[in-house]
This record gives sequence, structure tokens and C-alpha cells, in this order.
Amino acid sequence: MARLIDAATVPHLRIYLLLAIATMARPSAIMQLQTSSIDLGSKTINLLPQGQRQNHKRRPTVPIANAILPMLQNAPQGHLVTYEGRPMDSVRSTFDKAAKAAEIALPVNRYVIRHTIISEAMKRCAEPWQVERFAGHATGNRTTERYVKFSPGYLNGAREAIDNYFIEVTALMHTELLAFTDANALQLRCNDNPMLSESGRKVVEPRGVEPLTSTLPV
Repeated sequence: MARLIDAATVPHLRIYLLLAIATMARPSAIMQLQTSSIDLGSKTINLLPQGQRQNHKRRPTVPIANAILPMLQNAPQGHLVTYEGRPMDSVRSTFDKAAKAAEIALPVNRYVIRHTIISEAMKRCAEPWQVERFAGHATGNRTTERYVKFSPGYLNGAREAIDNYFIEVTALMHTELLAFTDANALQLRCNDNPMLSESGRKVVEPRGVEPLTSTLPV
């Protein structure tokens, strides 16, 4: 993962990858994400566009990972993933080029990021239901889910798991995490986390739909 982010030297791809890790969202949700969906007061992101109804691929409201907060605080109004100020339909071509430059051995696509961060968060979060809800998997009563986002510490365990993963990945990178974004202010270091592991070098093999347990080195 660290090598893939290092290889993302164009702003729209670096921003895409950071959002993909921080939100566990599917590619389409990331491409549609706008600053109007970000609440910096409550530090949450609503992945469901205004006026759109939920379907079986749920788009939850999730807490903002500390690792990307400076980037979101400085983001210009509008879509977050843009090229020359215009929204994009996909980052597939630049993603493929970055994956090739990173010399990732396994077949890789954009869904690998979602599969990987769900799996890695599961390892770091004591309450798996938080990761499931963060990823948009329905857990329990739908009415309760509608209001639980207003609870103090909402999905905080899953958010901390993501931030810990960011710390591990950043420790293995050669560029700053927020390099090539508008907010190049945050640099996480390996001594921030005594539990540093080799997980930052791995992504999940893209077989199946949702999180897999097998990992291969990048």
C-alpha cells in the first residue's frame, strides 16, 4: 500500500487513494464525494449524495480519519477528486499506471483498497460491528442506524483503526502522506505507533466481493 501511494504523484489519484482508505467507500462513492458532504464540526463525511436514496450498497455517514483532516479542511468547494478543477468519472487509467510503477505483483484494481482497509481495520478494531457499519454493511435495526451517527464517539473504534493503519503505511513511504494534495501539513511517523507492522506493505488479493483474509506483499 505504501508503494502504491508513493507512486500516486498526481493530485487527483493521491486524494482518491487517501479517501478510499479513510472512508472504506466504493470507487463510485468516492468519485461523487463533494465538500458539501463533509461536516467539519462533527468531523463526519456523508457518503450518500444529497437527494439520493440508499440501496443495497449502503453509503453511511462515517467519522473523518485524523490523517486526512488537514486535506479536507483545505479542500476547495465542489468535488474532492478533480482534474484541472473538473469532476472525473474515473481514476482507472492513472490508478493502473501507479500500480505498474509501484511494481505490485498481484492483479490489482481500485476495489483492492476497499478490501484491504476493511481487512486491516478488522485486525485493529475490538468491535467488528463498527467496521461493518463503517463499510456500509447493514447491522441490526435500520431505524437505529439512521440516528446512531449523532452519538458521541460514533464508530470511533473503526476510525482509530484506520488512523493506526495510516501511521503504519506512512512509516514505509518515501513521500509525505499528504504530498501532492492542497494540504501538505501532516506527516505521521513510525515512532507514533509502537505496534508498527509489515501490514503497510500489503494489499488484499482482489477475489470475491467483500473483505478477504489473504494478503500478498506489495
